[in-house]
Amino acid sequence: MPVSLEKASDWICLSDLARELGVSRAAPTNWHQRHADFPHIETLGGMSYVKRQDVYAWLDKDNRWETIQRRQSVERKPRVRKDVGQILRLIAEHEEALKRLHRELSRAQTSQTDV
Repeated sequence: MPVSLEKASDWICLSDLARELGVSRAAPTNWHQRHADFPHIETLGGMSYVKRQDVYAWLDKDNRWETIQRRQSVERKPRVRKDVGQILRLIAEHEEALKRLHRELSRAQTSQTDV
């Protein structure tokens, strides 16, 4: 971050920006790489910083924020599976591996108690 008369609060690291916007940590970096007009990023100590107001202005331009939100709502997979049939198929597909892992876990726990 350059030394200047600007307040430190004018700058935000990309991971905090992502958290603030509710997007993945990779999203701001991807925007920087894919859009030539993305605000300038400064790097300090391995962390990347950008001016918060510049990013918000960039997002407001040409309704980018609405476009990003629409894409994310379509692309994101649900965190909880609700289709019982799909869950049963996944269990059936992975049943042998799950049984093997359970046996390995039991052996590891037994060996820990023996020590």
